[in-house]
Amino acid sequence: MLHSGHAGDSPVGGVVLTDRDFQRIQETMYERTGVLLKSSKKPLVVARLRKRLLELGMSTFAQYLAHLAKQGEAEMEILVNAITTNETFFFRHSEQFNMLYESILPEICAAREASGGELKLQVWSAACSSGEELYSLAIALLEFFKSKPRWRFKVCASDINTEVLREAAAGEYGERSVKYVSDTLKERYFRKVDGAAGHSMYVLKPALKQYVEFRQHNLLSHVEVQQGLDTSS
Repeated sequence: MLHSGHAGDSPVGGVVLTDRDFQRIQETMYERTGVLLKSSKKPLVVARLRKRLLELGMSTFAQYLAHLAKQGEAEMEILVNAITTNETFFFRHSEQFNMLYESILPEICAAREASGGELKLQVWSAACSSGEELYSLAIALLEFFKSKPRWRFKVCASDINTEVLREAAAGEYGERSVKYVSDTLKERYFRKVDGAAGHSMYVLKPALKQYVEFRQHNLLSHVEVQQGLDTSS
């Protein structure tokens, strides 16, 4: 039983999600993706799916769940994409990148070089979302390996959400996404272009994108992706 017992219904914009229907969505998402939706996420689910219900001319989640059961894979992908989309930024967790740069990478490289192993590093960026964190990782690796030209690396990026995978592969971001990126790194790895409504967009240069490989992947079946990898993020 995945429902956590939060009482009451969650109305958002006139659409009500009953406890029973939320439990069904919890179970569906967990069985499909391994994502456990806590009761606190109930309003978020309503907000994310409300537009879809309106598109289908539905007023209740019971109707939507019946539709989901009939439509199968096509609607399941829409459900997963809607619920798993998250906002993120480049270098959002700076302490993690500092640890990677100052401790983890030097230790991996020293051990590999001492053993005479192949000078190659493969990293898995799981649940990569729209790409900010995985490209942050690729930038950190490029900066680190500048002093080690014999080394090669690849970042394998995966997500269950096909929509955000397409967005990540495009490598185009607004000013908000790059607010923590230094001017030096922006100049080195991004091309600034004019976007809609006068807002600037930052497009990743091919010199960075060539180090990243994308694939759709369910975290519940992680073994296949992990084979041959040195570390994951």
